[in-house]
Amino acid sequence: MKQLLCSVALLSAVGLLSTPTYAKHVKQFSTTKFNYTLPANLAKQCRTKKTCPTIDIRLIKTEQAWLDTLVNEALTNSKAPNYTNLHNELNEFAKDAVSNYEAGSACTYTYTIKPKSLPDHKQVAQFTAKGFQDYGCTRYPEYDDYVSIDMTTKKRLTAQALIVKGQDKRFMQVLRTHYHQMLNEIQDDGMSSQEIASHERDYPLETSDNFYFDKKGITFQYGSGVLGSSIIGRPTLSIPYSQLKGIVKAEYLP
Repeated sequence: MKQLLCSVALLSAVGLLSTPTYAKHVKQFSTTKFNYTLPANLAKQCRTKKTCPTIDIRLIKTEQAWLDTLVNEALTNSKAPNYTNLHNELNEFAKDAVSNYEAGSACTYTYTIKPKSLPDHKQVAQFTAKGFQDYGCTRYPEYDDYVSIDMTTKKRLTAQALIVKGQDKRFMQVLRTHYHQMLNEIQDDGMSSQEIASHERDYPLETSDNFYFDKKGITFQYGSGVLGSSIIGRPTLSIPYSQLKGIVKAEYLP
C-alpha cells in the first residue's frame, strides 16, 4: 500500500496525473467575406438613388471545416451552406434602405458581423462576433455574440450541457442572485424586493447559450429586451467558478 501511494505521489509530481493539458484547438484562424449579392431589382433601384446598403459580413475559416460550419451557423443564425435565413434578412434590409431613402440624407444603412477567436478554455474553443446595424439615421448599439464549442464532442455548448444532472435548480438560484444584483446596480438607490419581484414577472430569468469562459468564471450574455427594457441594453451575468462547484460539470471548471 505504501509503495502504491509513493508511486501515485511520484506520478503526480512529474505531472502524469495532473489536470490534462490541451493543445491550441485552432491553429489557423482567418475570416472570409460572406458571399451576398443584392437582387437585381434592388441593385438597380439603390444605384439610381445612391442608397445601396453597406454589407460587411465575415465568416470564420480554420483548418477544420466542421468547426467552421458550427460557428458560422451560430453567429449568423442561418444554416450552411446556403445561409438562406441570412440572405432573406439582408434582402429585407436592402429593401428598407431603398424604400426609406430620403434625398440629400446623410444617413446610411450598414450591416456588419466581424468574428474573431477567443482564448481556449480546457477542451472548449471559443469565438465571438461583433456586429452592428445602421438603419438609416437609427444606429443600434454594437453587440457581441459568443459561441463555445466542445472539441471533444464536436458540439456547441449550451447552458444546459454545462449543468450537473439534478443541479438545474441550484444553477438557476446562483444565476438569479446575480440577476438581482444587476437590477440593484442599474438604479442609484437600488431596488426593493417588491420592485425586483415585479421586474422579474415582466422579464423572467432564463438561461442563455450566449456565454464564454475566462479566468474568473462564466459570463452569460443576454439580448436586448430579455432581462429588462432596451434601455439597459444587452446585460451580462458573470458567475465566478467558486460559485459553480458541484453545479457545473467538473470538466468545464478550472
